[in-house]
Amino acid sequence: MAWWVARFECGDELEVSTTTQDKTTAWEKVRGMFPNKELVVLMAEGEGEPSQELTLEQWGYRS
Repeated sequence: MAWWVARFECGDELEVSTTTQDKTTAWEKVRGMFPNKELVVLMAEGEGEPSQELTLEQWGYRS
């Protein structure tokens, strides 16, 4: 079990958990949890460095 901080385009920020600690897999799982919201940042709980964030641009998505 891993805890993540998910930030969405609408400004919402939520703590969510997934069964995986792999950030790529977690990104897909979190996107599936909230199909009506555009996920823009996913950080492991406790991460604070922007360079460690998995951003929308890193995924090649456009808002």
